[in-house]
Amino acid sequence: MIVIDAGNSKVKIAIFKNEKIVKKAIFDTKKCLEHKFIRRVIFEDIEVDVIAFSSVVPEVTDGIISISKELKKKYFDVNKAKNKVLKINYEEKELGGDRLANAVAAYKRYNPPLLIIDFGTATTYNIILADGTFDGGIIAPGIKTCIDFLIQNTGLLQEIPLKYPDTFPGHTTVDALIAGFYYTFSGQMKEILKNVQKHIGSDYITIGTGGLVEFAIRDFPHIIQDEDLTLLGIKMLYGANNER
Repeated sequence: MIVIDAGNSKVKIAIFKNEKIVKKAIFDTKKCLEHKFIRRVIFEDIEVDVIAFSSVVPEVTDGIISISKELKKKYFDVNKAKNKVLKINYEEKELGGDRLANAVAAYKRYNPPLLIIDFGTATTYNIILADGTFDGGIIAPGIKTCIDFLIQNTGLLQEIPLKYPDTFPGHTTVDALIAGFYYTFSGQMKEILKNVQKHIGSDYITIGTGGLVEFAIRDFPHIIQDEDLTLLGIKMLYGANNER
């Protein structure tokens, strides 16, 4: 079984044998916009019966479905899956498949209550209550997204690295920007964590996933890193939707 998690920046692909990931790869989403690339890299020489995926990029979604039909493989789009695992206190039509997959995998793998943070193009915070209710969340811009947006919309700025500030305050424009982005990101996290605690109490586990999770956990070491959470959740939702 192939499981694909297509985000705005990266596409993660995993091959499962039974319940274990036996092979995994990550590609830039821009490359996966090409039909030939998807077919050659993802499907060539791989004997699978099912392709399960989550995608927030319509062109990638169309490519996966088209190739699945060409190869006469069964495909499963998590964005169209029926939730059969969690209670939902959220507008279900607006709950993306990647967020649902994260919530399902976290609920199955850890003891709720839970906060799941996905550090990607956006930083999403999702809450699972002790009784298994998905109780909504927060969607905020990711730190790398903020950096890229400012560079693209400011004529005199060059590339700004994603790093921890060396000094406070910054004494060059680049150092000042690095500090500004970092403390904006860190402050966002602290404020949201404080409000999560008010909402569900202090006895909860925080799970982190996504491409920037390692950057976050240095200063928030209580976060449990689970880089395969979305992939596992997609597979779990496929299983829940195909139980006999």
